[in-house]
Amino acid sequence: MRKLARVVFVPALAVACVFSAYAQTPPSQRPQPQPQNPKQDQPQQPTQPVVIPCPQMNIQPPGRIMKDGEPITFTVNIGGGDPKVQPIYSWSVSAGTIVNGQGTRSISVDSTGAGEYRSIIADLLVGGYGYECNNRVTSTVQVAAPSKKVDEFGDLPAQDEAGKMDSIVNYLQQSPDRVWIIGYAGRNNVRGYAADVLRRMRSYLAKTPGIAERVSAVDGGFREEPSYEIWVVPVGSDQPRATPTVSRNEIVYPKTPPKTPTTKKP
Repeated sequence: MRKLARVVFVPALAVACVFSAYAQTPPSQRPQPQPQNPKQDQPQQPTQPVVIPCPQMNIQPPGRIMKDGEPITFTVNIGGGDPKVQPIYSWSVSAGTIVNGQGTRSISVDSTGAGEYRSIIADLLVGGYGYECNNRVTSTVQVAAPSKKVDEFGDLPAQDEAGKMDSIVNYLQQSPDRVWIIGYAGRNNVRGYAADVLRRMRSYLAKTPGIAERVSAVDGGFREEPSYEIWVVPVGSDQPRATPTVSRNEIVYPKTPPKTPTTKKP
């Protein structure tokens, strides 16, 4: 019986020792339960494709009205888009001629003849980007046509002169241009002859509101006979120049006949 009692006592003492050692172990050194990973229990989401935004494009035109014949530069600015893309540039213009830069981001255009259409539209197609991107951009620059002489005449009867002025009124009512009248006195005209005629023409034009302000009357000097030129001057174009054919130094004004003295009545 003593032998059996010893066998049973030893395991009980071992359990007590283990329990005592566990109780004395700091909490930080105790084995922690492993947390469950909820992602392992959820289905994996499909990978979203990387979306590269389309480029933003704009053409930088000159900031003013250009004159017919002036060189014009158009430059495109591109921002964003796929940095790996090498853009392919294809330019076209509605008037004028591309003289260099085709296939690059900047072109030079000879605007000769474009004044007839009053503008140049630059159209650019950029290749290399996705089909979903808008790869076309345009820009417009105004081109002023050169000043043009549209009529020339000498002294006219009052009715015919009024008809010339009516033609100016009709034109200006349909166009943003200006009109210049250059008057030349004849060699034998009296002093101030051209200025008086131009003043009369402007007075006739002033009868229509908003017209006289767009008409410039210029004393052009002298020619052999009195003459008047009508010029159309588009906005932004150069002003016409007078072309006298007789020097002022050659002019000898006719003497004004002396006034007849008046006799006072008694």
